Amino acid sequence: MFENFVQLSGFDEAFFDLRVRKFNRTMSVLNGSVIIPHPFNDTTQFSLDLFHSRLGNQQFNHYPMKLPSCGCCTFIDNMHSSYGKQIEAIENIPEKGECPFSARTINIINFPFPLEAVPKVLPRGLWKALMTGRRNGEAKVSFEQTLGREFVWMDLRARKYNRTSTVINGTVHLYHEASNDYQFFVDVFYSRLGNQQYNHLPMKLPSAGVCDFLDYLHKSYPKEVKLVVNLPEQGTCPISPRDMHMLDEEFPDDAVPKSLVRQGLYKALIRGYEGQKEIVSYTIICKASEE
Repeated sequence: MFENFVQLSGFDEAFFDLRVRKFNRTMSVLNGSVIIPHPFNDTTQFSLDLFHSRLGNQQFNHYPMKLPSCGCCTFIDNMHSSYGKQIEAIENIPEKGECPFSARTINIINFPFPLEAVPKVLPRGLWKALMTGRRNGEAKVSFEQTLGREFVWMDLRARKYNRTSTVINGTVHLYHEASNDYQFFVDVFYSRLGNQQYNHLPMKLPSAGVCDFLDYLHKSYPKEVKLVVNLPEQGTCPISPRDMHMLDEEFPDDAVPKSLVRQGLYKALIRGYEGQKEIVSYTIICKASEE
């Protein structure tokens, strides 16, 4: 059954004003509206990543399921074909074959999770689905935070800067004091065709504390870190609560050895732990090309 629904970004593209509520002792339902302010077609591509927590304690692992990306209209057509009975209760959803579909408000009332949508072979526990929308494949960098906004909120957005580069803008809000007690781990995934079907790269990247990681940034990328306003100075530990601002920050090409980079889509999953508890997770997606 549904546990929660959160929209992380893209409020100017579509506003998912949805809430989960308890319907009876054994079932929860989804209620609310999806407000679409302008027409959509298949140039907006959606991808889906699944994360699984066996114990249901928010310690998620990226689930190695291959789910290809698809256009917005194609996604809705697939819902009509596969779950026609279930979506009958959704008011004002675009009809099958309607593309582009016009601006509208789609109303969802007491919508239960369709159990038949999930293969029975999947294990029990808590599941998190991260759905990401991209338009025209233009974005070479994207950023999404999936856990830990009460500790640190990375309110960052990627935007097109010119024909060949994308930059990150926004603010990192650190709400609590941070030290090397908080350890971060990185997993890297690669999609050769750039179609969101990722393979986990067998790359061994050691964990690092927050302070050690920032010291490494100062040492390795001094030019880039000067562009981050209010970033802690090298050697500062613990780090006090603060807001750090990024303006037109471009991904440093020299951060990755060119001999290791192939054309395609790369996704870095960064997870932060306090002891054995996962408190923060976010993903960075980068596109490698010859441009």
